[in-house]
Amino acid sequence: MKFMEKEEYKTFGKSRSVRLKGIDYTCMRYPIHIIISTKGKKQIFRNNDYAKVVGDELSKLRCAVTWCIMYDHVHILLCPEGDFIDVLNIIRCLKGRTSAKLYKEFGLSGVWQKSFYDHILRRDEDIETISLYILNNPVRKKIVDNWYDYDNSWSKYYER
Repeated sequence: MKFMEKEEYKTFGKSRSVRLKGIDYTCMRYPIHIIISTKGKKQIFRNNDYAKVVGDELSKLRCAVTWCIMYDHVHILLCPEGDFIDVLNIIRCLKGRTSAKLYKEFGLSGVWQKSFYDHILRRDEDIETISLYILNNPVRKKIVDNWYDYDNSWSKYYER
């Protein structure tokens, strides 16, 4: 049996992609859970006016079926309508539009981290269950007692 040499399995100091190999994020055909953090994990969206700017942009995305704006990150569940969605373009436009509006309206700059985390849903993962997980983030962080009391979230599957 052959094992990796100690230096071969080290990842510290090596660059690596945060995207899955073999997946075309410009032609996504699967539901995908996206998490975008603020730069430096700053709690920018404690300010409800700032969060509203992001919420307004998220509301325009037809493929966004659930979202939740936390103080230092945003959860978005995207589901392709029709053939596919271009996840990279959606995130680029969302970050760009919200950054421009936050700067224009409030003088706020340096909002978003460079990249984003994603989780492509598997066959055994239910969209409504993932939606509820996203909506319950403020409950887990003890911001509210019930998800429906948190203003900066929305889901196509659950009403307040």
